[in-house]
Amino acid sequence: MNRAQSLRIAGLAGILGVAALRAMVVIEPNVWFADLDPAFDQMPLLALASSGSHVLDLVLFAAAICGLAGEWRSARGVRIGLVLLALLPVPVAAMHAHTGVVPENGFRADTWIAAMLAFVALAHLVRDRSMRVIALSVLVSLTGLLAARGAVQVLVEHPATVALYEQTREQFLATRGWLPDSSAARTYERRLMQPEATGWFGLSNPFSTMMGVGAIAFTALAVLARRMQQSGNTLMLALAALVCAWLLAVNGGKGAIGATMLAAGVLVWTQRRGALLSSRWALVCAAAMLGAVGVRWLVGTRLGELSLLLRGYYIEGGLNILSHGEWAAIGTGPERVQEYFNAAKPPSCPEDVKSLHSMFADWVVAFGVSGLAWCGLIVAALWSKRSSKRGPGDDGAATDDALTDVDASLVRRVAFLTALGAGIVGFLAQMRIEAPTVDPMWVVLRAVGVCVFALLAVCAAQAFASLPQRTVGRIALALGVLVLVHAQIETLAWMPGSCVLALALIACATDLAPPTKSRWFVLSVQDELACGGLALMAIAAMALGLSHDLNREARLESVARSLAPIATERGREYETRMAAARALSAKDFWWSRFAHEAAVDQALAAAASAKADAPRVHDALEIAREAAAARQLRGPRADGLRADVAARMLRALPASLDSFEEAVPLLRAIESGARAMPRSPRRWIEVGTARAVVRKMWADAGMNDELDARVAGDPREAFERALAVSDALSLDPLAQLSDREVAAIRAEIARFPASADRSRSDPQR
Repeated sequence: MNRAQSLRIAGLAGILGVAALRAMVVIEPNVWFADLDPAFDQMPLLALASSGSHVLDLVLFAAAICGLAGEWRSARGVRIGLVLLALLPVPVAAMHAHTGVVPENGFRADTWIAAMLAFVALAHLVRDRSMRVIALSVLVSLTGLLAARGAVQVLVEHPATVALYEQTREQFLATRGWLPDSSAARTYERRLMQPEATGWFGLSNPFSTMMGVGAIAFTALAVLARRMQQSGNTLMLALAALVCAWLLAVNGGKGAIGATMLAAGVLVWTQRRGALLSSRWALVCAAAMLGAVGVRWLVGTRLGELSLLLRGYYIEGGLNILSHGEWAAIGTGPERVQEYFNAAKPPSCPEDVKSLHSMFADWVVAFGVSGLAWCGLIVAALWSKRSSKRGPGDDGAATDDALTDVDASLVRRVAFLTALGAGIVGFLAQMRIEAPTVDPMWVVLRAVGVCVFALLAVCAAQAFASLPQRTVGRIALALGVLVLVHAQIETLAWMPGSCVLALALIACATDLAPPTKSRWFVLSVQDELACGGLALMAIAAMALGLSHDLNREARLESVARSLAPIATERGREYETRMAAARALSAKDFWWSRFAHEAAVDQALAAAASAKADAPRVHDALEIAREAAAARQLRGPRADGLRADVAARMLRALPASLDSFEEAVPLLRAIESGARAMPRSPRRWIEVGTARAVVRKMWADAGMNDELDARVAGDPREAFERALAVSDALSLDPLAQLSDREVAAIRAEIARFPASADRSRSDPQR
């Protein structure tokens, strides 16, 4: 084996291994002070933190470079234009991650960059049929591992979770400050009661996509290769297909089921015709899906179907965000979409989403103009038409027969070792991450999953190797159609656990033509320098992000561990939360927006735990106010956080003229929070309540003359605005105010007479 071949295999194994590892662990940007509260539980989230994600990004980036270097050394040619398109958003991504308001932007941006370069490298590698077979074998067999995990979730973990929730429902809701009939509690319970398989993705829709991939691929291999392999292998492939299809049906995702049926139709049609469709048809199907979303958006609420309508609302919100010149140029960054989405979404959209549920829309809104480069990259890679002149070493295209025994043996060996290696590393990573829950049954289940992964990889590799090249190409195209179509309406390419896997499956469907001297993408010195400079910038940004994340996670862990001695003493919740708030708002976290947000949350929780103890409440709210005023907190999300602090401080003020002078700036902060999130009925309830409190302070201070509406505003107007916003969210009743909340608001409206001049109290004016 020459050096070029070694580089190609190393690059391929690295790309597939990282794709598998990301799908085998839960990945979260923050494992401390996120969903769990260290004031009660000092155990972090059982997930791979941002620093671990950066390590995988660096490994994936290096593997992609190895693969491209191997293609170049083997004289097969590299389409440098695709490499440039993959690296063009690097400067904008680095700016968002290291000079913007949210350093945590680098968590997702770096993963996307590494995934896009891996997509380009894999698209080059799969020009060799042996490499395509290895890639498909490992990626398809990974769905078997995910299916094993999903079966355990549906049959074992979900019933146990529901039973535990029913026993501790009151305590669970009280800890989060949710009333039993609130929309937050009802939404949570609706999701909890659904028996869904999510794997390690955390969401059912990406998991369902992978189940569709497994159902189609395993069924095709079991049927088309049944005569070329042992009956035991066929039986294993058929069982894997049945389990994947069962889990796809259990989750019931209409988008995933529809995309699977479309992909199955493409495979059956091409197989019956005996022809190989161009990979351009994947783009046609994706465009048709986006067109269906657009048509459904135009129809509006006249139909009962909501899934596609909501996707249309998401894209409309993204376009509204881009209507601001700054965001059109550089984007918002991957982690800031949600905070701008509330003000940009249509009034009837009931959800505030972090992702626009379309890979192309996510990239453009996150990175602005430079995000179009990735859209162009996907189009260019799939639109390429194979030239009749084959490139050097493109031996896989020379015949439509099965692979030779030597090549088939190499394919099986590499596929098995890649799957086994990724499975073992994933098993060890899971054991370290999920250490508090590890028991003998945990070890057995995870070990069985690794064995299923490796055995299915061998069976799939043998089946793929025995099939004609055109048949392999048809299966790859069907899987690419499935993933690309579903990525237009789901978060496949957005989530850190599934984006590499999704792009790798799309890359397997490509059919790149070898570069020629007459094309713009031929190698040149200038292109090499540009690619090299952008690659070095990407590596430096990833390394810097890794350093920052290691520092931040160590400090957050230190703060959480320091709370343990206080939290173990009963009745000291206030002291525990105050210690956390002071530590998180310290100068040690000058570069972390997340730490200051967590400090505000802890200080507000401390004020709530102090109840009627006025001095303690005052101390806690002062810390919350200082943390919320940090320069790291800017933008709509920060306005909402300051509004929360101001609302709590306003309720704690005594009724006096001096308090009135303090209350007016607090009222302005609450109104700013409502303007930042105008589609939230609760923000307008807070405005109405705050205006009523200010008016009461004026009256209680003995001021008999009428308060100027320009100072305090009209409470009635804010309460009516809250009801109007809630009524507009009728597409999802759980997003609306409850009947009890509506009755309370109407009672408040009745207390205030209608204003003769409403425009004077309109905060928008």
